[in-house]
Parts: sequence; C-alpha cells; structure tokens
Amino acid sequence: MRHTQEEWEEKIKEFKDSGLSQRKWCKINGEDRNRLQYWLLRFEYLSLGTDVSFAEIVTGGECCGTEASE
Repeated sequence: MRHTQEEWEEKIKEFKDSGLSQRKWCKINGEDRNRLQYWLLRFEYLSLGTDVSFAEIVTGGECCGTEASE
C-alpha cells in the first residue's frame, strides 16, 4: 500500500516515538524498511530546507546554442 507524504509524516512520528529499531518497527507495522529509510532521509532534507533538484546536462558537444568546433 502506498502512503501519502502526510501519512508518512505521521508514521515517522510514530516510529520516532516508539523507540524501536527500524527493523522491529517495520515488522510490527507491516512497512518496508527501505521505504521508511527513504522517508526519514526525505524529511531530514526538507527540515534543512534542502530538496532534490535537477540540472540539465548537455551532451554531444552542444552547449548554449552553439555547436562545438571539430
């Protein structure tokens, strides 16, 4: 089952309040540990005011509207 970001916010709070290890909390709550780790990291980045961003990478010798000389 996929959860929304809001649902994961609540789940992360529950996890942190539980005092359980990630493995044990996930087993009890039927969640995937990798997904828990993803959301823990995601919320950490968001709390720092950083987020994933993307940059365009130009390949093939073209840049900024000009062709590379041969």
